[in-house]
Amino acid sequence: MRQNCRLVRRGPDGPPGEASAKQMHDACVSHWLDHGFGPYEWLPERGSFACAATEDLVAKVWKPHRQRTTADAAAAIDHSREKFLRGSHFAPSIHLRWEAISCLAGSGQPCNAAVVMRRLPFASRLDRLFADLSSEKQPESIELLFESHRRAVALLAPSDASTELSLNRADDRIMDQIDPQLEAGGQNLKRLWLELRAARQPLMDEIRRRDRDGTCRQTHGDLAADNIYIDSGVVHWLDPCVTYPELYEVDSALDWAQLIVTLGSIQSRQTSALIARGAREAGISASLMSHYVARTALIRFTMRELSRNLSRRPAHSSFS
Repeated sequence: MRQNCRLVRRGPDGPPGEASAKQMHDACVSHWLDHGFGPYEWLPERGSFACAATEDLVAKVWKPHRQRTTADAAAAIDHSREKFLRGSHFAPSIHLRWEAISCLAGSGQPCNAAVVMRRLPFASRLDRLFADLSSEKQPESIELLFESHRRAVALLAPSDASTELSLNRADDRIMDQIDPQLEAGGQNLKRLWLELRAARQPLMDEIRRRDRDGTCRQTHGDLAADNIYIDSGVVHWLDPCVTYPELYEVDSALDWAQLIVTLGSIQSRQTSALIARGAREAGISASLMSHYVARTALIRFTMRELSRNLSRRPAHSSFS
């Protein structure tokens, strides 16, 4: 069933009869969906995007409450474009097009943007698929995931980027977000990040050697269960990370680590067995794979904490 965009007024938003900026924004998005997309329904929100869907397509629109200034809106549009470009690299048959959404008033400059994708069956999403598969069938899907990722990595050209520098820069950015957003509770979380960096030092010789051997590639960066679909025997890697450009080109084993964390969270096998398998696939020591897995788990925990803190803030505007 089609659900329209509802404009929400929160407090005094301007003179009587004059649309507020957030109301105008919502009206522009609603107009684009009505005239440029088709009869739609809203799907559950995911991360930074609100998702509208027709029977065959999904349009991912940046959540309006994230846009607090014109500069924020421009950054969100750039972020959305990068999301499409990287998504097209990893799943070209799914990421169909990127469209700017123009403002209906004034200069007509874009106020948001949409990534339009082919809609995949919800039952083919990895976590839903595993919930429906018998325990005897799950290993077949695991083998398909590992084989698909092995082929994908082989197609990526080696990079001369430094995994060491990339990880340190990304870690610094994450820790910079923790202090102002989580206040006192952030100190314990920041301590975990500092301990993780210290634990990486004994592994640096192996990391540098792998970079010299050409294992530094363009990685997906967000192989969570809701970004992986297996449809008709084909694995689709959706929504690559664009939040941390520092991690676009790093040791490809970091993607294996993300896959291990994802499988460990939805499948009954012990994480240690998955780490051993992932280490063999990536050609690294179990110690380095364990470190990459720990880092992935800490990233996901940190992002949940930051997102939970952000959700407590007053919304700037909203869809329903």
